[in-house]
Amino acid sequence: MSTPVIVALIAAGTAIFVALLNKFLPDNILANMGKAKPPGRSLKGSWKSSWGPLPECALKYSEDIEIIKQNGYEISAKATRTENKIKREWDIRGRYDGLFLQMYYYPVLSTTDALDYGCYFLKKKADGSFDGYSTGFGNNDDGITEEGITTDFHHLERIS
Repeated sequence: MSTPVIVALIAAGTAIFVALLNKFLPDNILANMGKAKPPGRSLKGSWKSSWGPLPECALKYSEDIEIIKQNGYEISAKATRTENKIKREWDIRGRYDGLFLQMYYYPVLSTTDALDYGCYFLKKKADGSFDGYSTGFGNNDDGITEEGITTDFHHLERIS
């Protein structure tokens, strides 16, 4: 056999092999090959998110965060807060490296009355909870102060 024929056969065999892998393996296996896995336990599940103003750091407010997806270091979540029978939701995207959890939030598309945008920077504690800070732009939680930028002490703990 000539060299061009051998090269063509190897290329065809490789193409068939890759096509079979794509057909019979779950989609995410090939996409995630070689990607780093986050250290420790997965963050997927329900979390209670609490915060309060600086410098006293008293936890005055809370919301529920559901971490829906964790793919390597990347996370996707949804935050929900009900106040005066009004339910508000935010989408969250972030990154977790086993020690630090960085997330940013923004209102879901259907939200028209809570235009809060912001981020969290949290550090994992020995008990698996997180402490750190959140900062954002929107209406302040105290109902007195006009909208603007706030920075609060923040605590996050798993509830399921």
